[in-house]
Amino acid sequence: MKKEFERELMLALGGLAMAYDRAGLWWAARVCALSVISHQITAGTMVDGSLSAISPAMLHGLMRMELSLGRVGYAMLTHQLEMIIHHARGMSDAAADQRRYGNAMLISALLIRTPFERREDLTRLPDILDQYALFEARMPSLFLLGRLDQLREEGLITLSIGDDEVHTLMQSLWHAGQEHDIRTTPKLTLDDMRVLSARILGVKLTFETDAGVQGIQIGEAVLGVIESFLATSLGARALPNVDRLTVRVTADAAHVGAPSIRFESAQGVSVGVITYSPSFEGASREDAQNFREFCHQALAMIVGHMMGFSDSEQWLEKLAVEERVFDRTFIFCNVPLMTRNVFGENVPVPLALVKQEPALYPDQRTRAWTAPVDERPAGPPVFGEGEPPPGSFDMKKMPHTAYEVRSPIEVQTWNRAQWNGSAFMYAPAPYEDIPFLGLSFENREAAEEIFAGWHTRIGSDDGTEHLRITILRGVDNKDPNAYGVSIGPPMHFGDELKPGQIFGYVSRKNRMYPANNAHLEGFLDAYARAGAFLLVPFHLPGKRGQPIPIPIEPILMRELHVRPAWEVGDNDPDVMALRPDDDPYIPHGIENPPVLRALARLRRI
Repeated sequence: MKKEFERELMLALGGLAMAYDRAGLWWAARVCALSVISHQITAGTMVDGSLSAISPAMLHGLMRMELSLGRVGYAMLTHQLEMIIHHARGMSDAAADQRRYGNAMLISALLIRTPFERREDLTRLPDILDQYALFEARMPSLFLLGRLDQLREEGLITLSIGDDEVHTLMQSLWHAGQEHDIRTTPKLTLDDMRVLSARILGVKLTFETDAGVQGIQIGEAVLGVIESFLATSLGARALPNVDRLTVRVTADAAHVGAPSIRFESAQGVSVGVITYSPSFEGASREDAQNFREFCHQALAMIVGHMMGFSDSEQWLEKLAVEERVFDRTFIFCNVPLMTRNVFGENVPVPLALVKQEPALYPDQRTRAWTAPVDERPAGPPVFGEGEPPPGSFDMKKMPHTAYEVRSPIEVQTWNRAQWNGSAFMYAPAPYEDIPFLGLSFENREAAEEIFAGWHTRIGSDDGTEHLRITILRGVDNKDPNAYGVSIGPPMHFGDELKPGQIFGYVSRKNRMYPANNAHLEGFLDAYARAGAFLLVPFHLPGKRGQPIPIPIEPILMRELHVRPAWEVGDNDPDVMALRPDDDPYIPHGIENPPVLRALARLRRI
């Protein structure tokens, strides 16, 4: 890069960091901010050993990004560097103290979100905060440890303020954090740091790294690359393959060169595995190029497992030509090297960032502090009629954090499985044995993967909290025995449903045309008597064959939605069990049934 274009590039990267930050893409924002600061540090020290060329505004932006990610240690280090730069630039003591105070209050807004069961992690934190001149951040730490008397003794609150008023003050601090995009649980230990997550195009992407800082930095780099690449794709016609994806990052002393990535199946779930060498530094030109190629490969493989695009060639051409996406994504992706340039070899957790052993403040709290949560009772939502208000789904103007995909369907596995029927096993009246609802698949191996994945997702829970199964009757006016079965996510929403939040869901459907409805009626009668049913897989190589039970542990379900097709409206989740060309049975006397609006919308889509 020519020297005369250096300033323009730094300004562009700084603007890009702020844009990513506003879009809720904090890993991409962090990489851009880190690249600017890293370059300014190395360029300034090489020229005249000065730090005055470093932008304190970019450091402050980086600190706020770290707080949005919950990373207390990195926020402290960035605050410290910001204050050093302010003093190097000749900022007045009064102005510097005002900036210090603002940073302390932002960190306080994160610390107040420490869970009750994690109080032990705060017992040495107050003195650590003092060593970084974050004196006011002692207040939420001591409050959560139940040391209100000490707060009064230290003058952090006046003697006249009662306990209830202190609680009100802490609630205000909690709400202030939300206004600054501080909504996560603070990461105070290396174990906390090793789990990195982001929501991109609605999919929750989680990196589980080993205990090494190098593994964490590799995860940071790949997350930043993926967020940057998909930043403008929120409004694209994309189908999520999964609603969550995990990538594990592990060290291997026998590994040579840059990290590598592969995908494997673990308990029915696709998992990415990144392997790296502890001796790989990425400092040489060759290492930097190899690391960039690894990031390119990781991007392709992870996005391929996350999403499918309706017109992938047109989408990719738009990104590559119009947006020059590869330039913005890979120009600075060597996070391990940039992190060393800015933060040195520090382990970014509070206990590792102090020179003096901090004092211990034993926990004195006897009961949990109740955080101010906007609670809404979980339950079925009420679906409106007609078209949504204009702009409701203008996803190009939304942050990525406002969109969430919910899906029990791993699309690629279901595509291989070929769901081709339903089967019922039940005991006749008056027996109350729990009946079985079987899903039959053409591909036995893929069917086993589907149920293994569900068991991993559900654990020992009732499957009703994870799956919504609907039997839609009367789907064909010419065949009274025909019915449809759909499987998707449950429609239970609690306090996570907020104004401006959009949930996307993926479901699968199957249509059955039995000679009669005796088996369906027998199953439904048994389900009504037992109050539950067991979900099991069957192998059915061809539709004319006999379904064969697959010996795998059943999933207990306590809720089954059975309804006539004519009741399904245009905003109903069960609309996906219909087909655009359906001619459902409509009872005599029913005028303008909701299903007509639903079918009209399907045909428009």
